[in-house]
Amino acid sequence: MKPKVSVIMPVFNAANVELSIDGVLSQTYKDLELIIIDDHSNEDIAKVLERVAASDNRVILVRNDTNQGAGISRNIGLRRAKYDLIAFCDSDDFWVPNKLEVQITQMIKEDAPICCGGFVKKHHSTNKISKPMFPPPRITHNDLLKTCSIVMSTAVINRKITGYFEMPTARMRQDFGMWLQLTNKGHWALGLDKILVEIGYGHQSVSSNKFLAAFYHWKTVRKYSNISFLVMSVYFFSYAINGIRKYFLR
Repeated sequence: MKPKVSVIMPVFNAANVELSIDGVLSQTYKDLELIIIDDHSNEDIAKVLERVAASDNRVILVRNDTNQGAGISRNIGLRRAKYDLIAFCDSDDFWVPNKLEVQITQMIKEDAPICCGGFVKKHHSTNKISKPMFPPPRITHNDLLKTCSIVMSTAVINRKITGYFEMPTARMRQDFGMWLQLTNKGHWALGLDKILVEIGYGHQSVSSNKFLAAFYHWKTVRKYSNISFLVMSVYFFSYAINGIRKYFLR
């Protein structure tokens, strides 16, 4: 019997959210629930989400009374999730149709606690597509200190192996903090050399401020890694170089 998947999608005024939802509900792997957390979106988006929830009984719609941010919203989804396999899809990203089927097949084969894959980035205004990027085949805690190669919308986690987890509640780098927490416990991620997701970008966001992102990266590493200041500085230099490389690959 196929394991079922809980897919978590926080939404805040995302114009292309119907495409993101369709990418999840149209998966070749049908045994899933989609938990949408409406993070106090405007009335138009709220109506879209209501319509989607009414059209497919696999959709669970949760509403925040105030805007909480993506980290807290994902934690609300994690508490509501019924199944051990957890996947995340951001509301401006689009999954390829066989994403879950490919990942879950490989996770079972490799007994992997976490799985991620390749992606391309698509600009919202120009529709420009970036060069594809792929994670290394095996990602450990030390690998993440050099560069965060696990992209949220490509990830699937098996809670049967990792145990229950939640994300840090910081406004930035909460996904990176979660990966550091999980890998610091000895868990690892299986990286697939297949494009699984189209990542939407181009809207102004908290994470678009690169200096602020670097500051939160430093804070997150200090909090969730047991390394000295000197070693941390070496890893931070590697993070900065990799960030520059990713920028020019956009």
